Amino acid sequence: MSTDLSGRCEGDRARVDEAKPDIRTAWRILSVVSLASIVIAFSGTSLNVALPTLSETFGASASQAAAVLIGFQFAMTALMLLFGRLSDIRGRRQMYLIGLATFGLASLALGFSPTVEVLIVLRVVQAVGAAMLLTNSAALVSDAFPRDRLGQGMGFYIASFSIASLVGPVAGGVIVDGLGWEWLFWVLVPLSLGCWLWAWAALPRRDAVTGPSPRLDLVGNTLALVSLGGLLWGLSQVTGLGWGSPVVLGSLALFVLTVPVFVWWERRYPQPLLDITLFRIPSFGIGLLGTWLSAASRFPPSILLPLHLQSVGNKSAAEAGILVLPFVVGMLAGSLLYGSLGHLIRPRTVSRGSAVIASLGLLVLLLTASSSEVTALMVAGQVLVGFGGGSFMPANTTVILESLPSERMGVANALRLLVLNVGITFGTALMISLVVAFVGPEVADHVMAGTISGSSPGSMAELVHGFQLAYAVALLLSLAGVVAAYLDGRDTGPRSARP
Repeated sequence: MSTDLSGRCEGDRARVDEAKPDIRTAWRILSVVSLASIVIAFSGTSLNVALPTLSETFGASASQAAAVLIGFQFAMTALMLLFGRLSDIRGRRQMYLIGLATFGLASLALGFSPTVEVLIVLRVVQAVGAAMLLTNSAALVSDAFPRDRLGQGMGFYIASFSIASLVGPVAGGVIVDGLGWEWLFWVLVPLSLGCWLWAWAALPRRDAVTGPSPRLDLVGNTLALVSLGGLLWGLSQVTGLGWGSPVVLGSLALFVLTVPVFVWWERRYPQPLLDITLFRIPSFGIGLLGTWLSAASRFPPSILLPLHLQSVGNKSAAEAGILVLPFVVGMLAGSLLYGSLGHLIRPRTVSRGSAVIASLGLLVLLLTASSSEVTALMVAGQVLVGFGGGSFMPANTTVILESLPSERMGVANALRLLVLNVGITFGTALMISLVVAFVGPEVADHVMAGTISGSSPGSMAELVHGFQLAYAVALLLSLAGVVAAYLDGRDTGPRSARP
């Protein structure tokens, strides 16, 4: 059965390849999604180093500070399947333009937030626009590029996130220290406007599904929102309440109970939100597992490092942003290298090697977690983690999407991003809870505000132990990702050599 399904998907993709735009149009589409992705990623990476400043400005608790980050991931992840399916039904251009407008307007309002509660709510609105954009981005690239150039396009697309990660921490620290936290959001407004104008001019105007209009799976969407809402809400409360809290356990139980109901409904509904039969394609299911493990282990260190440098090392936001540059430089190098050579190297081979490299980097960060200064070994660890993650993501994305039919590309990419963001949210909640596991609530608030440096030596020692434990768990998850990368022994071969 899985062989038949894979064959049908390959046939569908072959027919879609015949209708793909010319390569110049493909590069224009890539420029649109890359610019918008830079804006979205910048909004997150610049905010990471500014989190202590926001916590101190608003007098936010540790759980409120975490909600500024996790609340965004919560809303964006919960809505991805819905927007992915809507883009398959209504067309990607319309969804993309609405997403850019929503993101830009929310960014304008965020700069006027009077309280941390308003800030969190507006970040959720901003996440709605981001979800509309990200669910379409890789699907637009995959639809635009021919098969023998898809790896190249995907590599440069993923590199756009690395560029934002390179600029974001430094720019975020400089903006907060020089202009104020409000400008972290206001600078996104003209950027969003410019992206909207270019998207309006460059994106294809006739990309909606032809023939009878498919129906939206309202029951499936409701079940997905309830189950994901339970999972993400539970994870977002871990930092403040702990894993044993009734709120956390109840939310996670809601997720566990509703997922089987969702699967049952999707198997019965004639036009499901998520085609369960896609999981019969080995590269799809195993690729998603690798996505989750990579996200849970290799992305949270980008948040841990600024916290570590500001709390243990007593660095400013700008200094912390500069000192984590090796991580994003490595990520940019990895994604650009795959973008340049993706049509020559087997994507599954790249994903396996990248998982090993990232794991070695996490081992180095674990060994240097007790240092209050940035050493050469710590820099090497950052580069390895970044390079491994930067080359893994485009290779793994290529493996997941290359064999799928175009009419399922939007929801399939949405599921990939959903798994990615659940992994990031889970990993962030887990790592932050481990960092503050050995200190009291009051000290934990100082950690999130970056003001613990004057605390007792005992508190500092407990905090260092927490960072070590967080890196150790990240390493274990990354090693599990190495195993997952080798689970599917079948390889698709070099892209340029495929029929």
